Amino acid sequence: RTLDESKREQQVQAYVSWVNSHLRKKPGSRLVEDLKRDMVDGITLVNLVEILSCQVLVDIERVPLTANSKKENTEKVIKFMTAKKIRMHHTTAKDILEG
Repeated sequence: RTLDESKREQQVQAYVSWVNSHLRKKPGSRLVEDLKRDMVDGITLVNLVEILSCQVLVDIERVPLTANSKKENTEKVIKFMTAKKIRMHHTTAKDILEG
């Protein structure tokens, strides 16, 4: 592993710890183990944004069963974040869905 890879891994682990510290505030939230895998359905991101914004997102499929439902959830979260000026550094629903 290069120094850059090691630094990136440390940053990812720090982010996962930060996300989980917030998710623990909402009973029933699934904690993140693998950032790529655990964000893919949009629900973990929904939970995180609801906790951080102190608002409940409407029209979210809480148990998405199809790829389209997962994509719609993620798009709705990103639209909400854009409307509330919560930045995600040029991240799209596609980025999240593809890990």
